[in-house]
Amino acid sequence: MTVKRSFLKDKFVTASAAALACAALALPAQADYNFVGGGDGTSWEDVANWESSGLPASAIPGGSDYLTITGGGVNIDMDGDTWNYLVSNSLLTGGTTGEYRTQTIRLAQFGAATLNIDIGDGNIWRTTNSTLQYVGSQNSTNTGVMNIYSGDIRIETSSFRIAEKVDSTGLVNISGSASTRLIISRESGGVSMQVGTGGNGTFQIDGGKLRTRAGMTVGSTGTFRVLGSTVTEVEIGSEGSLDGNWTQNAGGILEIGIDAGGVTQINIADKGGSGTFANFDAGAILTISELVAPAPGTWTVMEVQNGSISDGGLSLLAGPGWSYDVDNSGANGLLTVSYVPEPATLALLGLGGLAIISRKR
Repeated sequence: MTVKRSFLKDKFVTASAAALACAALALPAQADYNFVGGGDGTSWEDVANWESSGLPASAIPGGSDYLTITGGGVNIDMDGDTWNYLVSNSLLTGGTTGEYRTQTIRLAQFGAATLNIDIGDGNIWRTTNSTLQYVGSQNSTNTGVMNIYSGDIRIETSSFRIAEKVDSTGLVNISGSASTRLIISRESGGVSMQVGTGGNGTFQIDGGKLRTRAGMTVGSTGTFRVLGSTVTEVEIGSEGSLDGNWTQNAGGILEIGIDAGGVTQINIADKGGSGTFANFDAGAILTISELVAPAPGTWTVMEVQNGSISDGGLSLLAGPGWSYDVDNSGANGLLTVSYVPEPATLALLGLGGLAIISRKR
């Protein structure tokens, strides 16, 4: 009987292995796609622009494929024509409807690459793999730029990194309508997004939305830039059940652009996790850019829900009359900036007003 049980066990293992092998054969093959520009040189939907695992591609990337765009000076347009191609060729998750999926986006691994995303608000491009994804982060002396003009871009990665390696350069720019979104929906060690932790990294938004599942780290060579009041939202930690957090290292820059409506605040969201916080190391930099002639006032730059802000020694770079304040006296920690014209400026404003009155007479 022992021999029989052993025989049946071996037979079961053999059959299981065969079944798994057949299942594996039934799955679409995973490939590493690279944009080489062999077709028209710019269009995402031009199959001739792509290589698949080092060979000329027979299709554009799909849901089982990894994108590692090495660079070489390519300028890629992912636009309305791309979306129409995806619909016409039934390449969305529901065929002609649904979302476009790839495994990853790794932009500018070795050289220079720019990706312009303008697929239309409400249309979703989702990267579904939790492994490392980046812009200008994999190798030294590379430059990656991702411009998001419209669309709903959802990146499922352990930590999305902009300029991770020394000497690399990465820029992610959101400049769209109120519905344009970039969502980083996973995290690693409580951090969803890193900017300039090795190279020259910049995140910039002047319209649309940024949402992360967890925290943000601005490294010593990173810049996080929010320009004006037309930005819809900057939500750190609001996409999921984890709390948001903010860490800014010495040399890292938080740049705020003040327009006539002020600036859209950065919200560090409390989702019932282990706790919200914002830490600014000694030598971290707060820069204020005047997008219009400033008027007296106070604006909230950051609010930490049910948490506090630790100011280890922020350095303020701004014109005359500007100051900042950290207030942890209430339930939420607040970082604010204020503008009070200096006496000489007030005198000039007064003289200007007198001149206008004189001309009216």
